[in-house]
Amino acid sequence: MDVTLRDMAPADATPVMAVVRLLHGPEGWFSETGLAHLAIDLKFHRGWVAEHEGRIVGFLTAFTYEGIGHLGWMGVVPALHRRGIGRQLLGRFEAVMREAGISELEVYTLGDSVAYPPYVPTRAFYRALGFVAHRREKRSSEECPEALYLRKRLPPGPQRTPTYQIDKLDHEQPEVQQRIFDYLAPHEPHALFLLGNLAAKFPGSHLYAARDAVGRWAGIVGYYEGPRSLVPFATDSSAAAALARHAVGRHPDIVWLNGPGFAARPALAEVQALGYALLNDPAQVFMERPLPDDPAELPRGPHEDHVRPMCEADAAAVARLLRELQGGDDGSPLTADERARALRFGRWVLEAEGQIAATATTNGLGLRAFQILGVATHPGRRRCGYARSVCAALTRQMHAAGARHAVLFTGIRNVAARACYEGLGFAVTGDFLVAKLQHASS
Repeated sequence: MDVTLRDMAPADATPVMAVVRLLHGPEGWFSETGLAHLAIDLKFHRGWVAEHEGRIVGFLTAFTYEGIGHLGWMGVVPALHRRGIGRQLLGRFEAVMREAGISELEVYTLGDSVAYPPYVPTRAFYRALGFVAHRREKRSSEECPEALYLRKRLPPGPQRTPTYQIDKLDHEQPEVQQRIFDYLAPHEPHALFLLGNLAAKFPGSHLYAARDAVGRWAGIVGYYEGPRSLVPFATDSSAAAALARHAVGRHPDIVWLNGPGFAARPALAEVQALGYALLNDPAQVFMERPLPDDPAELPRGPHEDHVRPMCEADAAAVARLLRELQGGDDGSPLTADERARALRFGRWVLEAEGQIAATATTNGLGLRAFQILGVATHPGRRRCGYARSVCAALTRQMHAAGARHAVLFTGIRNVAARACYEGLGFAVTGDFLVAKLQHASS
């Protein structure tokens, strides 16, 4: 059957769970416990999906432990069983493991001693593809009283890195811009730096796309002159690394590298290999919340009536608040660049007793989602609900502009900020990196 295989992205979690629910039931493969476990594992496992006519019809997840490649979860929509989709997914898993130098695979399933018909063809499938019994384990579990562990030895394979053609995109051309939107749309929550900046016509933007051997886009990276930041997006780690390598060669003055962990981590490793030192702990949590259609259902902040759009007279006060995001305001004179950065985008401020107490901004609406950026509160005004109020007002404004999904990222150890955002309905769905860099020669 004609299907397309690709790396699984975080945005695929919902359609993958839809496939699983088709397989769920009293005579199916996934129990309620299995559904709950899979929803967690999808955040951490690597995986691949099979697409047919633009729809995900199968998936496989995997992880490695002690040098062995473990098949985590696998499923194909029931109507397309016995069409070769599972074999293709397993073949991709094997190929990736071989290229990584892994010589043995393992999977576990329900043991032969358990009289449960759906798993008879499952065991036959693995055995037909070369898996053999490794061990059996009795369990005190009604769902899996016996676990059968199967292993398969892999022949050695060449370790190779895919090659990509990197193209500079003329993103001001309408047809090119539309292609970028179409490519990133399925991954919108994780690509909002690229989408929002493109929609807002962010000045000093440079966009590059990676093409694979058959001409398909495998990822996009943006470089932005003002903040000197690199923003990679690719669901394949080798494409993310290739894009970073290319962009740094053309823009060696980078200071920041931002992006979802699955794209930013391989990009950061590549940049460090090129001689750039990491100056901070880049680890952030990525948080999301869907927005209701009815604006009356949006949560309100306790001081939302004191929130207003920023004006030019607020630039100095906001610039000093933004210094708090970089480690604190030392009281030194503001630079022209700091003032300009404070005025960038549509920023909102909360004024309390004649003082700018908190601020937040966004780089604009992508397609149906937006991200909250640059949230800062005056040190003497924290824990008063000011940050929550300014974020709530900004969300209300973006909802009116058509947003139905909101995302943000915050420091992994910033417990207070996470509590603030959770109070607005956000939940952690992944990781994000904000890396500050300096070349070794600087």
